[in-house]
Amino acid sequence: MKTSVFAAFFLILTALLCSSSAAAAGICISPESVYQGRTFSVTITGENLSSAQAGFLGKEIPFYSAEGRLHTIIGVSASAPSGQHPVKITVADMSGNTEDHTAYIYVRPYKFQAEKLLFPPQKKGKLTAEKIYGDQQTLEEVLRTWTGERFWQSSFILPLKGKVTSPFGAYRLYNEKRLGDHRGVDIGGNPAGTPIKATNSGVVAFANPLPAYGSTVVIDHGQGVHSIYMHLSKTLVKAGQFIDKGTVLGRVGSTGISTGPHLHWGISIHDTRVDPISWINSAKRY
Repeated sequence: MKTSVFAAFFLILTALLCSSSAAAAGICISPESVYQGRTFSVTITGENLSSAQAGFLGKEIPFYSAEGRLHTIIGVSASAPSGQHPVKITVADMSGNTEDHTAYIYVRPYKFQAEKLLFPPQKKGKLTAEKIYGDQQTLEEVLRTWTGERFWQSSFILPLKGKVTSPFGAYRLYNEKRLGDHRGVDIGGNPAGTPIKATNSGVVAFANPLPAYGSTVVIDHGQGVHSIYMHLSKTLVKAGQFIDKGTVLGRVGSTGISTGPHLHWGISIHDTRVDPISWINSAKRY
């Protein structure tokens, strides 16, 4: 009961933080609270706005101009601490004057499940910390490149139908050792070769094989949003290519470290992985 009252207090506090100032007529965070692994937006309205930057949990996030306002979206990782967190915002006007503001978001805890991984003998040799870390570093370079133009429109779609065999945020155990949190969802139940569609429009930012993640495609949807597709048996797109929502970009496989044919699908928001399923119904509000 105490926790609920505490959370409700900060929901009310945050709702009141659509504040006004000389440089920015209003700063609004939506929604007022967010679960771990989800996304929230920040909008700034006012006269003569030029640019803005937000700081949240150690990351610096740019704003983008849209219809006379400044807007950005911020991802909350599965491992983000629950509770109230500041969003520190610096706003600049056309004359170069800057003003600092602080708004708040309440991060709600989500109970992620644990799962044990069992690999066939031929795959066990690939499961090394060095290979996983190397793949992560390769993708980080891609996911830290943010395009100012927004390519995606309206809602995102599932890249293929199937059963979610491993949910977002699950912490994985192999030989009783924790490998880390699952940064996407695994969609199984489809044979190798099943077509995989682009979840929304964008530019192919990466299309190459990786030792642990297998054949991987990353689409840059613009303004800090990327979608990720791993373990493909075949890649049908090339880096630099613009593709529309629903375009077949590859086929289901089991390349890299994989227990069988499936698609690992992820969404990254300014280099923070969030639950991609949450973007199927909520992307319109961003």
